[in-house]
Parts: sequence; structure tokens; C-alpha cells
Amino acid sequence: MTLSDLQLQANFPLLASANVLLDRKLRQGKYTRILLSARDCYMQAHLWRRMFPATPYEVHYWLTSRWARIKGLNGYLEYCAPLFRGKVLIFDLVGTGESLQTLFKRMGVSCDYLLLQSDPRKQAPRFLDAEGDLEGLNTAPHPMIIDVTASGWPIYDPSKDGTEYFAEIGGRAFMESSKHPHYSEFIDASEKELLAKMRQAQKLIAENDELFHPFHALRKAEDWQ
Repeated sequence: MTLSDLQLQANFPLLASANVLLDRKLRQGKYTRILLSARDCYMQAHLWRRMFPATPYEVHYWLTSRWARIKGLNGYLEYCAPLFRGKVLIFDLVGTGESLQTLFKRMGVSCDYLLLQSDPRKQAPRFLDAEGDLEGLNTAPHPMIIDVTASGWPIYDPSKDGTEYFAEIGGRAFMESSKHPHYSEFIDASEKELLAKMRQAQKLIAENDELFHPFHALRKAEDWQ
């Protein structure tokens, strides 16, 4: 088993299943938009555009990071303000929701948010309890975002560039696999079936945890906290 194999056998069905569940939630709840959080949701956002090319809600790849949410300057808050208007759902793959709550307090707003997986002790809204290094399989080929320009362009931390890591974890294999798949097995599945696919993917990721060990030092260095 390689990381590219894990992308195709675990990460792809996990994210495809999550996209279907989220699409149903957004339509049923009549949400205005969904914000898919950088960098963890980069591959998910790419897959979303292929699975649901036309939607009654907006889909945004949200320029964000823990640093930006907690320490971003007024320009970052101004970037977020219009995105938070209306009925909005913020989504991230892994976390606790604590930095989001900090951002909400800074802006004087409140938005619905949901995580794919989280430690149940944190009591954050989530699809699944944490199992397996899902974050290890998901990143973007760009550095960490620390702010946003007045024209909406990301400001990166050049010392935290994820390009090489994206390649080494099989990111390109995931992107290629999303070009011509059959989505019906996900779109036509029941919620119970989709959650089962997600748990099976989690289990496979957890069983191959040793594949992530060579990257532990790199990822620790990338964590500004």
C-alpha cells in the first residue's frame, strides 16, 4: 500500500461520500453558500466541482488557516464579512472549531459549521469521530494562508509551502482519479451507506498510519501553534 493507493482507495470515497451528504444538507437547509476551508479542503473542492457542477448554493474555497482566523488583520476580516452573510455553512475536514469560534467573536457573527471528523470530547458538530490521519492525506499545493489582500488574493507564509508534500502524499493521483469516475454509487446511496463508506475509509487510513511517519517532523514544523 502506498499513499497514492490510499488516496484512491480511502480518501476518494471518503470525500465523495462527504460531498453528497453536504450537498443534501445544503439543499434541504436552503443554505446560501458553503465555505470549504483551505488547505485541507483543496482536493475536496476540486472533486465537488466535478460531482456538482451546478448548484442552488455557492461553493467557495475559503482562504483561511488557524493563523488567519486568530491573528489575521482587518483586511482578513473584511474578506470574510461578505462570505458570512446569508445562511452559510463552514466546513473543514479535521479540527475542534475553536479557532472558528475565535473568528466569530472577532467579527461579531455566528455561522453554522461542520467537521468531517473531530475528537468527540470537543463536542464539535461532525460527521465522524476522529480515526486515522485524514489531515495527512489532504492538503493543497500552496503555502499556508496568513492574510488576504484588499483585492481578495491570498497572502502566503513562504516558509510553509505544501507543494512538495502535496506531491509526496499522492495528491496528483487523487486529482487524476476525479476526472472520469462514476459518481452514481455515491449520489444514489443512502445516508447510512455513505457513512459506512466513510468509516471504512477511516479504518483503512488508520491501518496504514505508518505511511505518514516520514512526514511527522515536516508537519510539526508547519504547525504555527
